[in-house]
Amino acid sequence: MTGIWQRWTRTKLALGLLGGLALVALVLGMTRDRVGIAQAATTNDPQTGISVTGTGKATVVPDLGVVNLAAQVTRPSVQDARDTAARAMDAMRGALKQQGVADKDVATSGFNIQPQYTYSPNGGTPTINGYLVSNNITVKVRNVDNVGKVLDAAVSAGGNDVRVNGVQFTVDDIEKVSGDARRNAVANARAHAEVLAQAAGVGLGRARMIVEGGSGGIPPIAVAAPSAIGGKGGGDISTPVSPGETQVTVTVSIVYDLN
Repeated sequence: MTGIWQRWTRTKLALGLLGGLALVALVLGMTRDRVGIAQAATTNDPQTGISVTGTGKATVVPDLGVVNLAAQVTRPSVQDARDTAARAMDAMRGALKQQGVADKDVATSGFNIQPQYTYSPNGGTPTINGYLVSNNITVKVRNVDNVGKVLDAAVSAGGNDVRVNGVQFTVDDIEKVSGDARRNAVANARAHAEVLAQAAGVGLGRARMIVEGGSGGIPPIAVAAPSAIGGKGGGDISTPVSPGETQVTVTVSIVYDLN
């Protein structure tokens, strides 16, 4: 009897010891999990840090002129209006080619045929008195110094049927000139973040996230167009136009860690 009692006592003690060890392991595991979660929240929490926006600009001289031209004709019949507009457009295209404008730089931007009406002062149904044909082209002039000459050549060739709808200057390759603007935007954002960190009494860490908010691009510079109705000009003086300067604008949003 004594032997049986001793064996039962040893078994009970062993089971109690194993249960205690299991409980300790469970507590330690839960503790480690909580510590891991706390560390993750401290180091990777997207709600911490300093978020700022920076703007950068770079000044550039436009290297591309964009001219909007049209042959616009009103005649009693559609056929007559179309034929007359076609002759004016052919003459303009020939003049553009003589000025060194490549065919790839001349694109049709619109073609319209619209009836013209006469309205009776006493009311009633309006009657058609003719047709307006408008053939529009956009011309890229890659040598901005020649924009005035290109305008004059097109106007002289097309005569009274030519319309000059606008002249703009821009940059052909925007990516080539956007690098400085981006660098300036990042520097501007960091300067803002440093002021905020210093005011809050914290250290500024590394940039965690950088997002370009959008490039302002090259806003086209519009200049006053010459006479909308052209004719044969005289002398060697071309229409004066100047590209001036414009700016590329870039914005970035950056999130910095705190030290």
